[in-house]
Amino acid sequence: YDIAASITVMPTAAGAVTATILVDGVEIPGATATGTAAAAGDAVNLSIASVLRKCGCDCPQTLTVQLNAAGTVDNMALVIERV
Repeated sequence: YDIAASITVMPTAAGAVTATILVDGVEIPGATATGTAAAAGDAVNLSIASVLRKCGCDCPQTLTVQLNAAGTVDNMALVIERV
């Protein structure tokens, strides 16, 4: 699966903000983006593009987007495409 995410975060403090996509609680390699806010409330736009290899079974898989800093996700678009 191709995964593309666009995330706008409004952090509560200045500094780096990182978003990571996890599948069943495990980070997808390369599915991380970092941006820097100059001040609290400054919008940080993050883009992630990655590939998810699915196992041969039909096991349940849950995608989660995790932030490393306190803030509000103002907008998020997530596209998952089977290839």
